[in-house]
Amino acid sequence: MKKKFFLIAVICMTFFGLGLQSCGDEDEEDKIVKENSKDSTKTNSGDNNPLIGTWKMVFVKMIVNGKSQSWDYDNMTYVLMKFDEKEVISTSYINGQPQETTRGKYWLDGNQLLGELELSEMLYEFRGDTLVFQNTVSADYGHVLKLIPYSGKIDVLEETTKPSIDYAKDIIGMWKVTLIMKSGYEDDDKNGLALVPDNKYWTYTFDENGKVTVTFVSQGQKETYTGDYSFAGSVLTLDCGDHGVLTYTIFGLDGDALSLLRTSGSASDLESYERVTN
Repeated sequence: MKKKFFLIAVICMTFFGLGLQSCGDEDEEDKIVKENSKDSTKTNSGDNNPLIGTWKMVFVKMIVNGKSQSWDYDNMTYVLMKFDEKEVISTSYINGQPQETTRGKYWLDGNQLLGELELSEMLYEFRGDTLVFQNTVSADYGHVLKLIPYSGKIDVLEETTKPSIDYAKDIIGMWKVTLIMKSGYEDDDKNGLALVPDNKYWTYTFDENGKVTVTFVSQGQKETYTGDYSFAGSVLTLDCGDHGVLTYTIFGLDGDALSLLRTSGSASDLESYERVTN
């Protein structure tokens, strides 16, 4: 569930232009060939638009540095996407509860999906009842999304109706970093999705008095220091004095899963954490 939670954040950022690097897929079985429309005119008129309707994401595959990982979503943690003639609305769900809605205008050019909110230049095709999206920006990185028709209701959350989360209460405890998605770095070797090894990681431990303990573990050696933490809405600030100040946006906090977004200029790190219970 923790990785699915993280992948929801990744997919929302990929589709709606929040800074993550776009990707292409290398597997022949998933390859989609671009088919330009005859006049190359961008359109989304109803009769010619096969995307209109509501779709449920059921599968994601990501390729980073030639290595692929796949996730199958379940009936509790998933993303719904609703296309009408002008707009696409996407709502993520965790434990069956709506979490975040993003929306924006889009256009079709042949079998390519474009959009005003920096929607990735995704290619799409139908395989039976399954709608498959693929991005082909790079041959070294990739993702494939698979969606099926959905006949139920999609929740559209406005700013005033988003679930209220008591970050100060829910964040208390120890959190270990497990996954990092880097994008926007000038050095392309730094970009991509990486699993954090068990012998080199860090943890944050938050107490009830606004104090945070940061522990770095590397090859069995530990370095620990303390500081203060505070919230301003969904912005989390860690002030560790001489060790520096870190500012995160809380992208998601649910039970044992935490996703933090840290940006610097055009570069961004989306970090996934799991709660340590022993």
